[in-house]
Amino acid sequence: MSQTGGASVSSHATRGIVKQVLSGDTVVIRGQPCGGPPPTRTIALSNILAPRLARRGNPNVEGSLDTVDEQICCRRLLRGSGCKLCLIPFSWEAREFLRKLLVGKEVKFVVEHKATNREYGTIWVAANGCNVADQLLNEGLVEVRQAGARPSD
Repeated sequence: MSQTGGASVSSHATRGIVKQVLSGDTVVIRGQPCGGPPPTRTIALSNILAPRLARRGNPNVEGSLDTVDEQICCRRLLRGSGCKLCLIPFSWEAREFLRKLLVGKEVKFVVEHKATNREYGTIWVAANGCNVADQLLNEGLVEVRQAGARPSD
């Protein structure tokens, strides 16, 4: 994945092509092939809360359980259904918005911090320099994560 500069993008940004959207805030970005399959990185957008997709438990894994869709309601992360007055759109809408916006397109990204098995950062659409997190916020699909607050606070 090549380094790039840009007017509204950090000079340390890396270029790549979005291969897959995992959720309303997480994408898989691939680099340029170089003597084999291209390297991929999974980047979660930093400082936002997005609803999560439900998952079925794996019958081959002991202790694996089904989960339900999560929603953000009344500034709290809820499992299952929440208050009908303040629900933001569900996880499918956020994921579909990102999929239509990014899959197969060139992006620039900067990793801001790393956790155990995940990288968090900022992603811009390379063609127009638009910040992806800002676009999700403008559509009302995510919320800004409050500094130091856990989803249950």
